[in-house]
Amino acid sequence: ELRIDHPETCGRDRLYAALGAVEGVPEADDPDDPDGLVVIDAGTAVTVDAVSLTPLAFLGGAIAPGPGTLAASLSRAGARLPEFAVRPDVNALGRSTEEALRAGVVVGFRGAVRDLCTTIAAEAFGPTASVAGVLTGGAREFARAGVTAGLKGAPREEPLLVHIGLAAALKP
Repeated sequence: ELRIDHPETCGRDRLYAALGAVEGVPEADDPDDPDGLVVIDAGTAVTVDAVSLTPLAFLGGAIAPGPGTLAASLSRAGARLPEFAVRPDVNALGRSTEEALRAGVVVGFRGAVRDLCTTIAAEAFGPTASVAGVLTGGAREFARAGVTAGLKGAPREEPLLVHIGLAAALKP
């Protein structure tokens, strides 16, 4: 079930990632099973989506720029800001312009992911629900700490999550 206003505009990658995340949930009823999932796909953009398990439904989420997109946009927008590469292991306290730019992008991205996970989980499932995170995407190393902090636990990581969902959709 798609519980979003305009299903025709939702990226299929988001839906396949959600389906792939559900494929990894055990079928046995266990009291420790989560009430829902937050699916994070970090790449050029980061999507953070909520998936209800009972009943099975895609609830929507948020789309924000990924770390590479943030870095490129910042360099293009500032007349005197240099181009710079991002890497996940940075300090927040930059001691040069390039380090400060890198810190702002990487630490800011991590904070945005944390807050999106926390807020989406609370809005979708309530503040006391048990929610599991599933993380994928080429920039997942930038998002990992934010997801873990936002959902108060390490996410399950599936590098091929969208492909898993696509394969699940093709099952008869």
